Amino acid sequence: MQPRKRNEDEERKIRITDDGVTGEEQHGGDTPGGVVAGAGDGTGDERETGGMKKRRGGKISHKDLEREVESLSEELERVGAELEETKDRFLRGLADFDNYRKRAAREREQLVRCATEDLIKRMLEVVDNLERALAAASETEDFDGFKKGVELIYEHLKEVLTKEGLCPIVCLGEVFDPNFHEAVMAIEKEGEESEKVIEEIQKGYTLDGRVIRPSKVVVSK
Repeated sequence: MQPRKRNEDEERKIRITDDGVTGEEQHGGDTPGGVVAGAGDGTGDERETGGMKKRRGGKISHKDLEREVESLSEELERVGAELEETKDRFLRGLADFDNYRKRAAREREQLVRCATEDLIKRMLEVVDNLERALAAASETEDFDGFKKGVELIYEHLKEVLTKEGLCPIVCLGEVFDPNFHEAVMAIEKEGEESEKVIEEIQKGYTLDGRVIRPSKVVVSK
């Protein structure tokens, strides 16, 4: 059995240009039905063209490059817009935080000023009482009455300070604690354990639980 001769149409080859594929697909017995799948419609030509281009060195047409550049440009514009929006939100947040910080500082300053004003008003009552006591002392010889008046003023003063959170440190007979006590002297005392506070030289105070002045004490050794 002799092989069938191929005519000119079957021998025509596909020419590839920069703009795509021209010519016709090869017909014959090599392909079932005598026609290459997809031949004659645009999608089949494009798929075949893309595959052949890849097989022939990965060349891309100008139209494909233009589409790719246009897509990348759109993506770049989108990312740039998102970046500007994020930057704007950050700057607004920074400005809001700065305004909040300044407002909080003003409010804190105002609060301290009001608290100080209230304390001074109450301390003025103590000053008034002292002035009255001194005026009375110059006109009377009643020392006991004067002493009692001063004691009342002292109690009033302690009451005002206690309301502000001031509390005296109890130290006599306590074990020496450097967090609350300041030793000015250490002496030996019979019958006393070492590191015990045996005398208070100056009273210490805490304000709202925080030591503002340690007690100056004498400690046994």
